[in-house]
Amino acid sequence: MNRLKPLPKVALISAAAGVSLLSLMMSQQLGWFSFAFVLCCSLYRLWLIDNGNNNASKWLSKLFYLLAVVLVVSAALSGSIIGALLSMLVVAQGLTLLTLKALRGLYTICWVQFFLTAASMMYLQSMHLAIILFVLNFLLLFAIYSVFHCKSDRQDIQIQLKKITKLAMVALPICLLIFALMPRLPPLWKMPKPQPETRGLQENLKLGDIARLSRSDELAFRVSFAQGVVERTDMYWRALTLDQFDGETWRQGELSSAMTKLAQARKRDLRPMVLPNEKRALVRYQIIAEASYQPWLFSLDMGYSSDPNIIHMPDFSLLYHQDLMQKLQYSAYSLIDEPRLQAHGNQSTLGLSAYLQLPTQANPQTQQWLQELKQTYKDNPSLIAAVLDYFNQQEFYYTLAPKPLTQPIIDNFLFNTREGFCEHYASAFAYVMRLAGIPSRLVIGYLGGEYNPTGEYFSLYQFDAHAWVEVYIQGQWQKIDPTSYVAPERITQNLQQTLGRDEFLPDSLFSLYHYDQIPMVNEARLLLANIDYQWTRWILNYDTQKQKKLLAQLFGENNQWQSLLIALLIVIILLVVTLVALWLHRQQKSLQLWQVQYQKACKQLPKLNIEHSDQLTPRQILVRLQHQPTSVRQSWQQICLLMDEILYKPPHMQKAAVNKRLKQSVNKFVKAVQAIDV
Repeated sequence: MNRLKPLPKVALISAAAGVSLLSLMMSQQLGWFSFAFVLCCSLYRLWLIDNGNNNASKWLSKLFYLLAVVLVVSAALSGSIIGALLSMLVVAQGLTLLTLKALRGLYTICWVQFFLTAASMMYLQSMHLAIILFVLNFLLLFAIYSVFHCKSDRQDIQIQLKKITKLAMVALPICLLIFALMPRLPPLWKMPKPQPETRGLQENLKLGDIARLSRSDELAFRVSFAQGVVERTDMYWRALTLDQFDGETWRQGELSSAMTKLAQARKRDLRPMVLPNEKRALVRYQIIAEASYQPWLFSLDMGYSSDPNIIHMPDFSLLYHQDLMQKLQYSAYSLIDEPRLQAHGNQSTLGLSAYLQLPTQANPQTQQWLQELKQTYKDNPSLIAAVLDYFNQQEFYYTLAPKPLTQPIIDNFLFNTREGFCEHYASAFAYVMRLAGIPSRLVIGYLGGEYNPTGEYFSLYQFDAHAWVEVYIQGQWQKIDPTSYVAPERITQNLQQTLGRDEFLPDSLFSLYHYDQIPMVNEARLLLANIDYQWTRWILNYDTQKQKKLLAQLFGENNQWQSLLIALLIVIILLVVTLVALWLHRQQKSLQLWQVQYQKACKQLPKLNIEHSDQLTPRQILVRLQHQPTSVRQSWQQICLLMDEILYKPPHMQKAAVNKRLKQSVNKFVKAVQAIDV
């Protein structure tokens, strides 16, 4: 086919839809201006087609080219190298659509679309997004297919759409086999990944940050337990600790930050790893963490992992060797015989002075109140209990929207507003402990989790974010959650049950969590979540180890190379068989509808002692039927009229009704012949 031949309208519409929708899906990473540019190019091109014009205005084309240069330069200056590259390709797709006239340009759009689809998987990894990407590429393939096979009438487009859909369905199992059995080779080279804004908990925590984070229903991680049982009250998922407080913001101190960078650079544990054994009570679990663009991982208390890429920090947190740019699946275990293992919490490395630091801004009312308590309670355990009793017995309120605090913040919170979220209570308690000379630090992470009975795992969302305190007494760090003394139901229930439906997710009015009291909606939500979980577990995290395990299950433990060759041979055989089957199917089904009906009628001619030949036209056959009964001649004459209409009718005219009438006439002819035969 001539590559310069004009494209049909259906091909242009399919290409414009596929390119525009992909740019829309990537707009969060590349910016909305790129999507707007592609959309304008697509709409202008379609407007030209509707008006019978195939050439864009020269001055408008120059304007689009100028905008394209501005967008690419802006992306290069404000983003990363790969972000600028992807922006350039997306903008180039729009310009190609603007001037798209022939098949050669459509081929270019299709190949660039395939590359952009692969690149977008760095960001878009959910199952429903993968399905959408499949549909978008299907549109591009149909655009090329329509150039060769589709006519302008709607019926033919529907027929060809069904054919290419069948081809796609045949290709899917082959793709799955190749995905499962082909060797998982490492990349030859890597491009630097873009650094978007971090998600979830941050290394700097201001009062109110977790309350704002709890307004989001974005997924943080999922966890499934392999061994051991954990009560909900023990589901404190540690992320990181904060040890420096300036009166408003908690952050990691300079020494802690330096140790984090050193651990990542050297990829070396800074806390001795305790191996599990039968004598220790432990809990094993597997976590799938969402991309947070931060290195912090999640674990229960005293968490360990045998993954060589995971670093054990001295504050009992787990650190990945690089920022989480995509979903990460890892296994971990926690030792739950806490009294014995907390001896590992000695501060020989960091020293305790960092956990006694106080802000320069004084809180005189808090200091006076603490002095009064210390006169009554002489030892640290009783003093801690007295402070917690104060939270429990006074009228404190657990809320997402507390009154704003003014300086001095701790004084105003403890004695005036008495409204706050978990970080308010944890900050105030840690500050009081430091005033009392008790080393303390803020721990931020997540609390609880939503159980999915279908997949048997827990989901932790951003609204599960939580802050608590660890104090160093009697030679070990001990966990204390001041929130449990203000709102004890928060520990045993989720945030929605604690706050009520009105205050839960106030910024996400259309979230499905607002309708979980409807059984059908809640079951559908959990089912969709489980599908996405299994997709992440078995598809996105399918690596060399899982492939080896699969091949071992299929072919045995030994002779991995032999197993791999057998698997490749199976794939080749399936490909050959599929191609042969498709070729035979094409030979059998290549006839159009009217041809099938006409051949059906011609098969009846030998019963009338008429030898059929492909050289005979319908009119010539009608002459040979002049001595047959009237019903036979009339039905064949109607077939002749309809055949003339089909063969000589303009291509843009609808032929569905004519094909239907032809089928009816052929059936009448068959019945008339059978009546004579009887």
